[in-house]
Amino acid sequence: MSDFGAILTAYKRDQSSFSPTQLSELSKKLKKIIRKKELINAIEEPYNHRFERLNEEPHAFVRLSEYYYDGEEELDAEALAETKEIESEDVKLIIKKLTKYFPKLSFEGTVGEWK
Repeated sequence: MSDFGAILTAYKRDQSSFSPTQLSELSKKLKKIIRKKELINAIEEPYNHRFERLNEEPHAFVRLSEYYYDGEEELDAEALAETKEIESEDVKLIIKKLTKYFPKLSFEGTVGEWK
């Protein structure tokens, strides 16, 4: 698993799980937004778009970008800070667009280290 990046999580208001069909719909719409807005991540590649869920968790998520530390503390801190600066606005835009298409869902996005 990667060390840091951007992650987007989708929640249903009723806390029920996402079906495979719903995950597919979310993924297709996210892919369309990424392409239409020509969004690219910190290493100038398109963001990931496939939503998934772990076990029976009620929420769905997508790791929009994934990066690895190289082990040098100063460079790793710079990479994380640069990624946050570049990708945070894109995550906000993606959330705004997805909320418009899926008003019954809520979305949360962060750029940072994985927990």
